[in-house]
Amino acid sequence: MFKQDKFELIKLPENLFCTSCRKEISECRTYFEDAEVNYEDFSIAYEEKVAECPICNTVLYIPEIEKENNEAFQNAVLAFKKAQYSKDSVLPMIDQILLRYKIGKKPLSLILGWGESTIARYYQDDSTISPLYAQQLEKILESPTEFEHFLEMNQSLITPIAYKKSRKALNDLLQKSSSTNTSSKINSVCVYILMRSKDTTPLALQKLLYYTQNFYKVFKGEFLFEEDCEAWIHGPVYKEVYDQFKEYQYNPINGRNVADEFESIELSYNEMEILDQVIKHFGCYSGSMLKNMTHLEKPWIEARGELAPDRPSQHILTKESMADYFAEVQSKYKLLNTGDIADYSRDLFNKIQ
Repeated sequence: MFKQDKFELIKLPENLFCTSCRKEISECRTYFEDAEVNYEDFSIAYEEKVAECPICNTVLYIPEIEKENNEAFQNAVLAFKKAQYSKDSVLPMIDQILLRYKIGKKPLSLILGWGESTIARYYQDDSTISPLYAQQLEKILESPTEFEHFLEMNQSLITPIAYKKSRKALNDLLQKSSSTNTSSKINSVCVYILMRSKDTTPLALQKLLYYTQNFYKVFKGEFLFEEDCEAWIHGPVYKEVYDQFKEYQYNPINGRNVADEFESIELSYNEMEILDQVIKHFGCYSGSMLKNMTHLEKPWIEARGELAPDRPSQHILTKESMADYFAEVQSKYKLLNTGDIADYSRDLFNKIQ
């Protein structure tokens, strides 16, 4: 176990009595440390949050923090399992459904109106899944209300215990999604990028947002978020995001601090699939390199027009210009699936060298 140097003092939901120093405390000190678990004969590493009494340093049990740690463990397992599956497998999506709605393979099969062993069979060979079934799984993963429809309609087909367990998880999700503190889509994308990549500066984040927006349009037929992108000196910039992170200047953004500010991150399986590929094939470059890449592309060049290189601008990279340019990219590089993004990023990199 490795205790990180950085501590954070957080206020407790209610005062707590420390049994070691026998003092009532209203806040605790937290830090992250490395954790490791064995899963199916493999070792999985992730980070756990630890809470201490600020007076005597005794480790405390805080339910909210234990919930966070459980989610961190579950996400680590999901990421591990996803890495073991084939590229086009639906199993990562099924894993997320089972975890999100706290439902087993057999009950899930039954409420969807399938044979009771259907989901279990896919774990032996998921190549037989029909497009209709895959689409149905995608819908319930993305929409708790869609899952609720099946759960309520077919609750008589599963045990009362299975129903109650899944219903509770569903209620928690519905309550969270209706919270007034839910973040916009672009904020969810920012948090996901910052949590999945390391040493991401504000400059790099802006370019990863730009490529996420455009490759989502390429593969899914629509833009991921509504915000417009401006043609600044150093490439495409989303002004609201710039204002949010400008204090970091040229330094990496602390992803965990950002994540703590948001009630939830609402991203679908399809959205995360695109994000993972953008992070993999563009997130490996520095912010400066990504800036140079965007300077080679028509949307930024056309939005800048005749402006001098050092002239500030708020000109918009129109969604039409981005859609047209990246449609050309899709055709030229024969982008048939998300992994093909690598060909385009590699070519841009070679042009700059």
